[in-house]
This record gives sequence, structure tokens and C-alpha cells, in this order.
Amino acid sequence: GWDLHQQAMEVFGMNDNSHGDNTERIDRVSFKILYKGKRVAPTHDILPFEKGAPTKTPKIVIMATRQSSIMEIANKRSDPTIRGMEEEKRKEEATLKLKNNNRY
Repeated sequence: GWDLHQQAMEVFGMNDNSHGDNTERIDRVSFKILYKGKRVAPTHDILPFEKGAPTKTPKIVIMATRQSSIMEIANKRSDPTIRGMEEEKRKEEATLKLKNNNRY
């Protein structure tokens, strides 16, 4: 897992040496590596190819996201005009109760 992450960082120019003397990054990028639909953790003890090298070229998905985008989404408030599931259920129950009370 760790080697795969390091290679991906190098290929996509995300390693620390790619910025020359300027080690301060303007916008950090985090990424996930997926193999067979599962996340490959960037640790030394997890090997994505435990059963040996695959016979076919493996399909690996790399998803990158800027930290600024992650923080922007995390800090946003939800739209108050959109009802959640619990609120929708309560409104439906109240409507049914009102209809039942109007029958008598």
C-alpha cells in the first residue's frame, strides 16, 4: 500500500521534491487509491496484491481532491429549505393525522 501511494504521488507530481526549493504547498491534495472497489490504505503492512502479481494489468482508480475543496464542503451549512428524512416523516404523519381528524 505504501509503495503504491508513493509511486502515485511521484507520477502525479505530488511528492515533496516536485516543488524544488519551495516546500510550502499552496493547495494540498489528498487522494485515495481504489483496487477492486476497496480503498488501499497508505500503510506498509497492507499489500494490495496479496495473492501475487495479477495476470492482467490491474485497474486502479486514483481519486484526488484539493484540501481547500474538502474544507469548503465541510464548513458549508446545509440548505434549510431542504427537509431531512426525519422531518419528511414527521410532516407526512402530521398530514395523515390531520386527514383522519377531519373525517369525523
